[in-house]
Amino acid sequence: MNQKGDKNMDKKLSLGLAAAMLTVLLSACGSGGNGGAPGATSAESDGATAEATATASPAPEEKPVTISFMHFKSDVTDGINKIIEQFESENPNITVDVEPVKYDDYYTLLKTKLASGDIVDVFTLNAGGSTKMFRDGEYLEDLTDQSFMQNFDPGVLAEQATDGRNFIMPLNAGPIAVFYNKKIFAELGIEIPTTYDALMGAAQQIKDAGKTPFALGWKDGWTLGMWLSRDFPSHTALIEKQTDFFDKLEKGEAKFADNPAVKTTIAHALDMFKFGNKDQLGVDYNGAIDLFAREEAAMMYMGTWPLADIQKKNPELYETGMGYFPYPFSNDASEQA
Repeated sequence: MNQKGDKNMDKKLSLGLAAAMLTVLLSACGSGGNGGAPGATSAESDGATAEATATASPAPEEKPVTISFMHFKSDVTDGINKIIEQFESENPNITVDVEPVKYDDYYTLLKTKLASGDIVDVFTLNAGGSTKMFRDGEYLEDLTDQSFMQNFDPGVLAEQATDGRNFIMPLNAGPIAVFYNKKIFAELGIEIPTTYDALMGAAQQIKDAGKTPFALGWKDGWTLGMWLSRDFPSHTALIEKQTDFFDKLEKGEAKFADNPAVKTTIAHALDMFKFGNKDQLGVDYNGAIDLFAREEAAMMYMGTWPLADIQKKNPELYETGMGYFPYPFSNDASEQA
């Protein structure tokens, strides 16, 4: 292809990926997630009333109950099933009807079910904007004053609260970082990058050595959104100092065009795409995990949830061959976290 053709192709790729990025960005900011279970509220009786009731008549036998539970942790179905088994063994009158759903389809299916009256008793949600949406739709039970909420760190509860109240029970939290292949880094003499330029320099060095720098599974939109929802807010708040941008955006007082971080994030996405595996938009989450587990890619930006899968597929890599470092979103090393 001639130079003019190369430039035209790069321009089309940039425009296409920019459009995709903005679509994901709008979806991430316009939707939200939190979890809870709609149902009857419970009230505690005082001690005297409870004692009198117990003396007057024996407690009625509990009738069998089936509750529905839908979750997006389909990558750890075995672990979820063990939790369900334990719960059912401790509560023999309760059967849990479990429905795992792939993350990309999860919120669409959940909204469809609730809108049609097919109420799900318990469901998982991401802490953040979705909580408010489902709370405003009156689908969530207020769990703030439930005794079991005292088992959680107050800081965690405050972090995932909506308007000062807790409508979801914390389930898990973990770092999202860049996992890397220690052998490839050592062979090429690459040090852990602490700035964005150093990260891209390492990626170029890996590519020049005939290896794939990043394992990308962007066929599943959430994997792109996961990266986007960290790069963009970090630049917005820490680099552009627009700490109130998302509040203003929600109120219609700001636009993406007013925020220089949008262009920066799109440029970064193009960099990631350039240094990714072949067919980045055709490879899904599981495909990206396979690439990294087979040691065909040197780096992977991901949370901790694929670790069990990597352990099964490549125990040696899992035990001693991989490490991770914070994603350096800018060239100010002091801002990285």
